[in-house]
Amino acid sequence: MSNRAIEKVEIPRKVLYGKNAVEKLPKILEDLKVRRVIICCGRTATKEIVDSRIVPLVSESKTIMEWEVVELSGDVSELPGIAQRMENSKNTILAVGGGSVIDQAQILSSFSGSPYIAIPTNASHDGFASPYIGFLLRYELDKSMKTGKLPRYVPVSPLAIVGDTVLISQAPFTYLAAGVGDLLAKFVAIKDWEMAHRIKGESFDVYAATFGLMTARLVEKDIDLISKDRSERGVRVLIKAHASSGVAMSIAGSSRPASGSEHLISHALDLMTLTHDTFSGAHHGFQTGIASVVMMYFHGGDWKKQKYLLEKVEVPTTLKEIGIDREIFYEAMRLGQTIRDRYTILNTGITRKALDDALDTIEVD
Repeated sequence: MSNRAIEKVEIPRKVLYGKNAVEKLPKILEDLKVRRVIICCGRTATKEIVDSRIVPLVSESKTIMEWEVVELSGDVSELPGIAQRMENSKNTILAVGGGSVIDQAQILSSFSGSPYIAIPTNASHDGFASPYIGFLLRYELDKSMKTGKLPRYVPVSPLAIVGDTVLISQAPFTYLAAGVGDLLAKFVAIKDWEMAHRIKGESFDVYAATFGLMTARLVEKDIDLISKDRSERGVRVLIKAHASSGVAMSIAGSSRPASGSEHLISHALDLMTLTHDTFSGAHHGFQTGIASVVMMYFHGGDWKKQKYLLEKVEVPTTLKEIGIDREIFYEAMRLGQTIRDRYTILNTGITRKALDDALDTIEVD
């Protein structure tokens, strides 16, 4: 258990998921006594969803006095100006979109002090339920904060989550498959955390770890439903698991229950896309998925099951499928252990020969 004297856990006040859950938005806004709304979205498909579904629902709420739609470009330098307009207006942000939009809305929430409600349009990873934003955006944010160009950012959990399984099921199946890859990676993340606890004496929260494992087990249990149904029922499983992953991170006060060596490799691959012309990166869940198979092998765990579950939903299980080779993967392993002060299996001195032997055994080339 944690040895912190005082622990603060912030989790969503409301989590709704199911068929046409977004139709409950007027009631949610009324229950939460929301009076002013900033609707954040992207500039393409999610803008259409906002115009056709979200705006009419917001206008139905009996408590809403004002609302505004803000299209986000992905440029973090624009966010302080938007946040400044919001500071004294007691707004609530509705973040409608994929991971990028919700991450930007979370930054706006941190900068302005306005709470946000996450309305994901795909289930590719647990970012919509997490207090922590995506790695590349955080990397860019950290650089800007160091130069004084941006205000201080503090992680913040969503006030509520509305997971409309019909809406999300309309996204391409690759997003659903990526979500499976992200969630099954939790099996490795917990092993890394337990190892850090044993070897380095790192604080280990059994409650948070149990939640983290539960998310992966939910997916494992219903893998056939996800792979065969490919629609609303499979989305429901993933939304429930992603929301639980967000709670696990909130309890732990870090991303430990959801992110281990497999995520560090994915983060390293993301960084390498900025300097390598040889590949452009893959879905986060695809990168963590294949990395979780390799890392499970080094942990001495059931890598065959890990690989089998990923293959069931057509998550790539070879390096070629995600556009990299052994050299790039090894470089990502080396870079991954330097990204943050987090002890994982990567810190145990895995050699290139050991990796080659592993890849030959696992057959992931």
